[in-house]
Amino acid sequence: MHQVYTQFGEHILAIRTDSILLMNRLTHVFRSEKARPKQSVDWSVHLHSDYVTPLVTSDSITSNRLSKSYFDAEFFYFTLGADGRSADLFLTDPTALRQAFITLYGTLIMKRGWGLLVRASVTNDDVGPVHLSIGGPNDEPDFLPIKLTADGLEVFQWSAFGEQRQLLASGTPVASLNFIQPAFQNQRMKAGRSVVLLRLLDHVSYWPHAAAETKQVLALLRRLVHAVPVYECALRPGSLLGELIS
Repeated sequence: MHQVYTQFGEHILAIRTDSILLMNRLTHVFRSEKARPKQSVDWSVHLHSDYVTPLVTSDSITSNRLSKSYFDAEFFYFTLGADGRSADLFLTDPTALRQAFITLYGTLIMKRGWGLLVRASVTNDDVGPVHLSIGGPNDEPDFLPIKLTADGLEVFQWSAFGEQRQLLASGTPVASLNFIQPAFQNQRMKAGRSVVLLRLLDHVSYWPHAAAETKQVLALLRRLVHAVPVYECALRPGSLLGELIS
């Protein structure tokens, strides 16, 4: 059994697997350490290199899987332990590990009520909080953890070490959410929160299958859009959000 620890923002994950291929892939895409950190472990994740399709397994395995919270995609699925502190991640394709792990992390922080993982990009002011751009012509915005705090929102950004990536350990306050639309002229106006809440659904990394989880995601989204000002932004091709908020 191989085991490493990796930090995702405020959270520490212990990851173990019998597959040296999966462990090598993990340490290639995410910065990891073998030494146990001083900070307590938030979640334990067991990686598996086999994929069991529930439709062709025995009734007992199917029932066991369906009794848990799970997420199923083309190249991976995961199940979450009833304790809320453990998960099993199954992959058919090791190259899908980054996507699988980020989807799993988004699920874990959602179920804990900590926040949501949203596809967005960051625009910095000269000092102070940052502005989040959602949608629009950005090439490939990252999935960024957005923490819901008593004072508003914090976003955690990625740092890179070669091909390895790691979420920064501390978050940055968020000043606004900005929904981007291409247009012939630049314009920024306050947006209706009920409208942008529905648009946000397309940018969350995980959509739950159970009714209770759907209710939880919607509750978190409502808190998110009410935590900071929300804007509709029209941008000409080649323009940046910073031109509207400077």
